[in-house]
Amino acid sequence: MATFQISGGSAQAYSDDGTITLGGTAQFICAGQRPSTGFSIFNNHPSADLWFSDSTVAAIDGTGCVRIPAMALYETPGLYVPIDKLSLIGVTTGHKYTARYW
Repeated sequence: MATFQISGGSAQAYSDDGTITLGGTAQFICAGQRPSTGFSIFNNHPSADLWFSDSTVAAIDGTGCVRIPAMALYETPGLYVPIDKLSLIGVTTGHKYTARYW
């Protein structure tokens, strides 16, 4: 019979739900800080994309940016630690998103 040792722990999750303040302009989320171990962003819009980056200021279809399609969730892979603070951009002012970071 194999014996397994589990190490590690859990991280406190924080909520940073919001809206795009000014369409076409990047904004920082997660209280403007780099998440310590991971994050998730859900795009609540029925037809418009969001873009985010943890390595540069987000731009629509920009280098180093990740697209989150309408009504889709992005969550960091298991062992991924964000490079820097997160910026997010959408075309439409008032575009809703749901964000968690831990």
